[in-house]
Amino acid sequence: MKNKQILLMLMLTVAGLCTFGLNKSYARGMVIWGEAEKIRKIAEIPDNAYYITEEGDTGYYVSEDGTNFDFGVIYNTIHVFWIPMWVKTEPKVCGYIDGDNYVELTDEDVKLISSELKIDLTGKVKASLWDRFGGKAIVIVLVVFGVYFYFKEKKEGTDEEKSEESGS
Repeated sequence: MKNKQILLMLMLTVAGLCTFGLNKSYARGMVIWGEAEKIRKIAEIPDNAYYITEEGDTGYYVSEDGTNFDFGVIYNTIHVFWIPMWVKTEPKVCGYIDGDNYVELTDEDVKLISSELKIDLTGKVKASLWDRFGGKAIVIVLVVFGVYFYFKEKKEGTDEEKSEESGS
């Protein structure tokens, strides 16, 4: 009985931390949390895609160091125990190189490249499903199980007391 009460209190504490805003001053103690920058690819830009600017300049879509890039989305998340809870910043289109590197693109760059190469980004510029809902779903399931087992144990305790009273 005592272990289930402790489990319920732990789950309610984690749910409370997830419900209320966190900042870096809460990073001490038993709760491991922080921010993470997420970058993922949303559309492929062909490596041989060639462009011509209005000034007549020509070239390929590459980063400053000459690396080809694709369209990606970048955003920041807040995680608790490495499980994402919130998307902190609005997802934004970037030039995706790999999971850690990207090229910053302006809205004009994105419109120009996507219109020239006929790439449709509609509905793709968003955080992943796991980053948006995964952590919240886990917390809800843990709280529901904790409450269920707490009341189940409480009911079993009252049933045992009734059977002892009727047996004596």
